[in-house]
Amino acid sequence: MPDPERPLPRSLRWTGFDYASPRCYFVTICTARRQPVLSRIDDRCRVRLMPAGLDVITAWEGLPERFGDLALLEFVAMPDHVHGLIQLGSSDIEDDADATGETNLGTVVGAFKSLSARAANQTLGRRNVSFWQRGYYDRVVPSDDELERLRWYIVENPARWAAARYSQLNERT
Repeated sequence: MPDPERPLPRSLRWTGFDYASPRCYFVTICTARRQPVLSRIDDRCRVRLMPAGLDVITAWEGLPERFGDLALLEFVAMPDHVHGLIQLGSSDIEDDADATGETNLGTVVGAFKSLSARAANQTLGRRNVSFWQRGYYDRVVPSDDELERLRWYIVENPARWAAARYSQLNERT
């Protein structure tokens, strides 16, 4: 239950924008309390998935089966968050959700968070524990140039993570 003394976070969604429109969207979703349960980044800047991270990947890869008009373009499971590119309106296939107008970015992300949290918490042997933070960050991808920049951002995220950790270690010494 929300704390009445603490205001709810401001929505980052564009007012009046149709998040069911056929577009590409960049999303970032963080684990609850930024717990590093998804992966680790090795010394060669490669992602090494943990068991809960495998559950998250499985849920992500299963989204096109649930939503026929969806394509997944890029994804990375970092230790405590994921980044992904989702293309809505990618085909002529319609499923029940598409036919009723329910397929939008929020529906897709909600399904992903629910399915992945259930599987990951089971893998971790946890019950009644939040796996993901409330909400998520999204960005409408406005152009092909921006799409390529975001693809690069996702692919290079493990190297940036490792560099940031290395810098933090050096600052302590």
